[in-house]
Amino acid sequence: MGETNQSLLLNIQKFIHLVNVSSLTEEINYFKNKIKEDVGPLNYKTNVKGEMTLFKQYIKDPYLGRIIKYLLPRLDFESLTYCLKKPEKIDLLDCWGNILNKGDKVEKHNHLSSQFNSVLYLNESSIVIEGHEFFTKKGDVLTMPGNLNHHVNPSNINNRITLVWNWNVVYPGEKWDDLSLDEDKDFRYKS
Repeated sequence: MGETNQSLLLNIQKFIHLVNVSSLTEEINYFKNKIKEDVGPLNYKTNVKGEMTLFKQYIKDPYLGRIIKYLLPRLDFESLTYCLKKPEKIDLLDCWGNILNKGDKVEKHNHLSSQFNSVLYLNESSIVIEGHEFFTKKGDVLTMPGNLNHHVNPSNINNRITLVWNWNVVYPGEKWDDLSLDEDKDFRYKS
């Protein structure tokens, strides 16, 4: 790898966070089954050239809430957001599931409408971010800024399953509307 490519890779890696949540067995198994049940409405109709649920399919799912509550304290927000403090809350914009079978892929895209996107991998996989391939294992949640271009090469396995969500951070003093859900209100849902 050339010096420029190595430098770019190190720069990109600074903003990509990988947290393994494989200890959340119940949540992982739940989504693995739920996504299989719910795919269909957007199959092969978006940049996902595979099976897909609706974009807001799991936005109010309590199992997603458990995953987010586990994930947030483990993210390095100093490098992820250029800030020295963790956000007080997050805005959850959408959440959907994908299944790729052999030959299926996800075309190059980004998530400019959100500050961040996270992907929970329900089996081993890979993703190409800004031209660099990253490998993941079951239970990994990959979080990156929404402006990074990424894609998935044609799958070499059947049932490559992922859960994806887009979100923004909310810091103390920022105005909140009344969309908060739950008594602890760690995050809110945009419907």
